Amino acid sequence: MEQLKNRNIKGIIFDCDGVLVDSEPLSCYSLNVLFNRHFNTEIGTNYDSVLGKSTIDAITILCQLNNIEPLPSKEVIEKLSIEKEEIYFELTLNNLKTFPNLIKVLEFAQTKNLKLAVASSGALKKINFSLTQTQLTSYFPVITSVEEVQRGKPHPDVFQEAARRINLAPEECIVIEDSISGIKAALASGSFAIGLATTFSIDKLIEAGAIIVVSDYEQLLSYFIEFI
Repeated sequence: MEQLKNRNIKGIIFDCDGVLVDSEPLSCYSLNVLFNRHFNTEIGTNYDSVLGKSTIDAITILCQLNNIEPLPSKEVIEKLSIEKEEIYFELTLNNLKTFPNLIKVLEFAQTKNLKLAVASSGALKKINFSLTQTQLTSYFPVITSVEEVQRGKPHPDVFQEAARRINLAPEECIVIEDSISGIKAALASGSFAIGLATTFSIDKLIEAGAIIVVSDYEQLLSYFIEFI
């Protein structure tokens, strides 16, 4: 934690699914529905290969892993990605929740005048839907989607763009992430990467390179109070 104390932290960038919103199970299950509907294929419940990826990348990867032939064209995958999000909206309407003690962390950040942003592999429509459903929109003046950058995670683009929009260098930001690709993207951007073990294990997030890993927001808040 001394590494955090020695950084001039001025902002916090949050991933959305699995970090702000407890949505990963339903977001992933949307892929099951999609593949059953269009390919009569059961993709199972191990989503490690696609967690943290954009919907387009996730569909492409799952098509390859499940030997879907012929591989759908780029245009078809784009249409499937839109349909997947519509399935997600149907499944999660009035069913989304956030995580215990998250609001305390956000309010603490505000008392320290830290700038807040969201940077997600999700589509902008999905991010806004999730934040609205959980009443988190007012905390985040800046929202950045993978749709708005050239490359998705594990590339750093979405975090670099989020930092730019809050007028900070990535090195001045903490990134909170729950996925391996997200941790790698945060590190590649130069930000201070903190893993939240809601989706992957603590060991896997450490292996991905997370500088700190916490099990929940209560633990994160205690670190922030001591070191920021």
